[in-house]
Amino acid sequence: MKAFASVAPMLLCSIMLGFAGNVEAQTPGTSRADLKAGARIGIGYVANLPNTFLGFSAIATQPGFLGGAGVYADVKITTGSTRADPYYMAGISGDDAVITFGDFLSRERTEWVSVNLAFLYAVTSDFNVFAGGGYSRGQHYQEYYDDSRTRGLFGFYWVSDSARDDIGLNLLGGVMLRIADVALLQLGMESRPIGATAGVIFPIPI
Repeated sequence: MKAFASVAPMLLCSIMLGFAGNVEAQTPGTSRADLKAGARIGIGYVANLPNTFLGFSAIATQPGFLGGAGVYADVKITTGSTRADPYYMAGISGDDAVITFGDFLSRERTEWVSVNLAFLYAVTSDFNVFAGGGYSRGQHYQEYYDDSRTRGLFGFYWVSDSARDDIGLNLLGGVMLRIADVALLQLGMESRPIGATAGVIFPIPI
């Protein structure tokens, strides 16, 4: 999954650039990424840095509506699964690890799933803004070290820390900048988890 996440942006760019090349030619002087020039749909890659590196986005715009409005949606997830780790111990809590076994905390991680919907507005043919919200769920895990090495891999094992799970509203907003005839660069911020939103979207005329 981590390997897929590292190549996902390049694969998506290749697929969409090839698809865009097959779309009918635009009116001279307009760009496929110009959200004010006509109705558009689009898909892309998006990430919340440094939390979720695998994500997919979509837009739909109709310039005749409010002078250049549309919607934006995305889904972002953390790559990898601690529960799938062979040394994840489902029956042990963090308190068990510390109090019962006397083990030492090694590191922590939170795995996120985020689904969002936002209002998109094309301010100009090269500059767009978006703002909205959604639902995010973060599951927290801790890795402990057992110096007797009877648990885990060389003493290292993972447990769930459900008391620190984070579930609730995510707020996001940002801008989209035209960087090519077929692409928009997406930059922004979001609140749960707190991070910078970055991605690329490929609008297609409809």
